[in-house]
Amino acid sequence: FRKVKLANKRIAAVLGNPGAREVLLAAGFAPDAEGAFLVLPPGDASGPLTRAVEGVTEAQRGLQELHWLHSLRAALPLSTQCLAPRN
Repeated sequence: FRKVKLANKRIAAVLGNPGAREVLLAAGFAPDAEGAFLVLPPGDASGPLTRAVEGVTEAQRGLQELHWLHSLRAALPLSTQCLAPRN
């Protein structure tokens, strides 16, 4: 789709999720003059979409690394955890 009607109930439900509108804006959509639609300008949209996908992929990698580090730390005995809180 190149034009998203913001008053559409299903679209409004999706855009009610945190960050959903920001993803569309980062992908190149822009509000129309009346503010009733988000519109993808004419032309090749692959640039902004590619950047949006790269951003999401990078965030996912970071979350996976944090999960891995947390799992690794949780698997270590408390006496070997260098970051264990000291009393």
